Amino acid sequence: MLIKFWLGILLAIGVAILVIILFAKLFKLMKKTAAAGGIIGFFVGVTLFILYFIIPSRTYVVSGEAEFDHYVVFGSPEYEMSDGQKITIDIPSGYCLVINDTEDRIMIEEVIYGGYGFSPSPNEISGMTADYVETGAIDHFFDDVPPDEISVSNDSDEISRFWLRRARD
Repeated sequence: MLIKFWLGILLAIGVAILVIILFAKLFKLMKKTAAAGGIIGFFVGVTLFILYFIIPSRTYVVSGEAEFDHYVVFGSPEYEMSDGQKITIDIPSGYCLVINDTEDRIMIEEVIYGGYGFSPSPNEISGMTADYVETGAIDHFFDDVPPDEISVSNDSDEISRFWLRRARD
């Protein structure tokens, strides 16, 4: 199942609130204090909300010049591209999927901070194709250029940021 990222957050909040109410009513029916049920429901609801960010993988669909949609993925759904081609989304753990639903080429560039190495060559995704990226999420999109430098704890810690951008001709 593909769910838009922000809609999923609202659904997760709604489920958490429903769990709190359900536990409070359940404890009240059991002749115990509703507050105790609400507290237990709060912790269960917060746990469910946190799991929303941990369990599903992420998919980004580039659909225009600088337009993209951000989804969370549960299971192995299919996505139908604008040309009618269907892609089965089966994302390995620790990866995200970028679907290029345009004719243009896009790049995923890894920017490394705080190390002595250089950033690897960008990964190109041709028009009407998809590719996996070895990261849980993309950090910067199109005109949102990664900063030249960021703070890191010490010189040995490398931090990577991923930038989804248009290919330069």
